[in-house]
Amino acid sequence: MTVNSFCRFQSIGRTGAAPKIIHGAGGKLMALLKVSTSQEVRENSVVVEQTLWHSVIAFGKIAEHVRDSVPPGSRVYFEGSVYPGSSKDKQGNITTRNLLVVSVIRQLDAPYRAKQITRPEPVIVSTACQELAPAERQYADAPF
Repeated sequence: MTVNSFCRFQSIGRTGAAPKIIHGAGGKLMALLKVSTSQEVRENSVVVEQTLWHSVIAFGKIAEHVRDSVPPGSRVYFEGSVYPGSSKDKQGNITTRNLLVVSVIRQLDAPYRAKQITRPEPVIVSTACQELAPAERQYADAPF
């Protein structure tokens, strides 16, 4: 009896450099990116932050989204499958790596936070006018 198994992952991290975009056979798009995650580890009663770098690959529409919408340094949530792999270096040593194939990636940094948001100047109206000024109408339901 064969047992089919797979490994899934879910993580939150920051993207490294700009993703490497590759056009595969049949025009299929592939994005290779590096994502860092960090964890706190206790060493001799001292808490040390440890950063791990992951090689992540995305295909198709997800790769398009990564190329167009995920700049370097973005905080992202990503999930997908883990595929083991191995390769030989020039000396003949075999190294094993896990390939993380993304099925979902979401940018957690809101795009508007990078820009400075300013509230427009209110329109001043005479006190005889009973209707709200356009600026007051726009922010009438604002929590501030």
